[in-house]
Amino acid sequence: MTEPGEGLVDGRYRLIELIGTGGPGRVWRGRDELMERDIAVRRLDLPSHLDAAQREELTDRTTREIRAAAWLNHPGIAAAFTVITVDGAPAVVTEFVDGPSLAQVIEREGRLDVNRTARIGLETAAALKRAHEAGITHGDLRPANVLLADTRVVITDFGLAGLVGEVTTASSETVDGIRSYAAPERVHGRPITAAADLWSLGAILYAAVEGRPPYPAADPPMPATTPGQALEPPVHGQALEPPVHAGPLAPVLTGLLQEDPDRRLTADEVARALHAIVDRAIVDRATVDRVAVDRVTADSVTGWEDPAPAAGSPFPGSLRSLPRRTLLLGGLGVLAAVGVPTAITFMPDSVTFAGHTSLVFAVAFGSSGRILASAGADKTIRLWDVADGSTIEILTHLNAEIYALAFSPHGDLLASAGADKAVRLWERKYWRDAAALVDPLISSRSVVFSPDGRTLASLSFKARDETAPSYSVEGEQAIRLWDVAKRTTAAVMADRGNEGDALLSLAFSPDGLTLASGGDDGTIRLWDMTRRIAIATLTGHTGSVWSVAFSPDGLTLASGGDDGTIRLWDMTRRIAIATLTGHTGSVWSVAFSPDGLTLASGGDDGTVRLWDVPGRTTAVTLTDHTGSVHAVAFSPDGRRLASGGADDTVRLWWVG
Repeated sequence: MTEPGEGLVDGRYRLIELIGTGGPGRVWRGRDELMERDIAVRRLDLPSHLDAAQREELTDRTTREIRAAAWLNHPGIAAAFTVITVDGAPAVVTEFVDGPSLAQVIEREGRLDVNRTARIGLETAAALKRAHEAGITHGDLRPANVLLADTRVVITDFGLAGLVGEVTTASSETVDGIRSYAAPERVHGRPITAAADLWSLGAILYAAVEGRPPYPAADPPMPATTPGQALEPPVHGQALEPPVHAGPLAPVLTGLLQEDPDRRLTADEVARALHAIVDRAIVDRATVDRVAVDRVTADSVTGWEDPAPAAGSPFPGSLRSLPRRTLLLGGLGVLAAVGVPTAITFMPDSVTFAGHTSLVFAVAFGSSGRILASAGADKTIRLWDVADGSTIEILTHLNAEIYALAFSPHGDLLASAGADKAVRLWERKYWRDAAALVDPLISSRSVVFSPDGRTLASLSFKARDETAPSYSVEGEQAIRLWDVAKRTTAAVMADRGNEGDALLSLAFSPDGLTLASGGDDGTIRLWDMTRRIAIATLTGHTGSVWSVAFSPDGLTLASGGDDGTIRLWDMTRRIAIATLTGHTGSVWSVAFSPDGLTLASGGDDGTVRLWDVPGRTTAVTLTDHTGSVHAVAFSPDGRRLASGGADDTVRLWWVG
């Protein structure tokens, strides 16, 4: 049997430490020596009662399911890299997620508080939605395969449900652990759908906030006796005991734990409900004014007492034009079992993150939305906890202004660029250990990761006059492509030094096939990333183009510049389709919301504007900044917007 440290498996994988047993196999922490990254290797132990043909069929089926799941690309789903053979059994190689499982946390800490549980549920629901949209169900969701990393919640073991079902014929312990979180249809051997995963999510959240599963498995456990047979059910037929500690989570739990799959909450409904709970907790902690909570109490839901609203608290002037965000849980048939649930209404406001001592050039959200990074002229990078505004880390050993930040798609790397002749990569686990990608030019204005995270593009220049300000736009230019894994230059796509032709901004298309760059000459160039050549030039701006951004579907490009306008471009025909006016000075930054319906912009006039993209009009103008706004960024879920500017502050807005 292969043991840790005994050479390489499959020519490249080293098993370092056994970190888990049970379920459908053993799990090792390992190392991919070729890619130089930590990995997890799960060997799938096949049941001994299967004959050779059954083992081969089960291995082939499981491998197909794992390969299908490997196409999922979401920070809340452990990335599957390949399937190999370890000691004659199939083994799945996945990313290594450094953190305990939710089961371990519950065992160690007991029941969790409502807000923490809601945040875990929110990220888990988002990952499930991504999988379900791709036609993939988990089928074995339970606290043991929900991992809590430092900055994200990660689901493991997609594609293994079929194997788990077979393993249960030989392990009553496994059966007992599975049945408490298995949907009724799973228990009774009926087809597993997305709704089954949502029932399991409800059971997981119930266990987290109450400290016990909603339906304990039968005692003693009664495993199935033949392959494909239904599991002996827990006591699903009894009425669900109303949760005691769930508070505002109670309607969500009851809505998910419906026997009838058609009556369960959908992933979107769960997300809206949990967002309301999390947002309310954030607002309470930040002591932001104007939160109104209206509720009709359900007789079967207890333990949630609302504070009385502040009497006479006026609406801040900048909020009068903001739309109120309302989540109405009442009227949903799936919540009939608990009566009339709650209606929660919020007045969005901004929270100020103070700490920078000079203007803020860049803001960026991590892939989970739980971390916000900011940087600027004070030569520091600050990492903020979005939940409560606290400082996670301050990176201070830098010797130059920082102009740009970008998180990798999985959130494991943060790239920074500025006036110090290097692009720096910061690993999430070791924020203070940066890998410097040395640029032969002086400054880097923009950095952006390709959608697959393998390439980093940076925009750098060297001023003609070495005494000129570091943000000068005259001199030698370059778009440099970096191989992220190797930390080396992969290509240089442009090297132009004509005065007035400086490059200022970069954006990758969602498919990674096109790179857009904005220039000082008012043009936007489109670059073919396969051939690495310029393929089109878009003209229309009458001043420098400081920011470019692709819509999530890749069909539209937005640009903002010195002429005070935002232009929308049709990427199919490569023509301008709209000009948005309203800013009274340069537009420094533009960003699309994840659904593509809203565009945010920050300008020299000190405003943040939210634009209705289909209507081509301003929806909201936010005026809390007291200086020009240099950066805007949406959170991955689109419910928050961060902005940074010349008033040395970062502001977080609730806009979803």
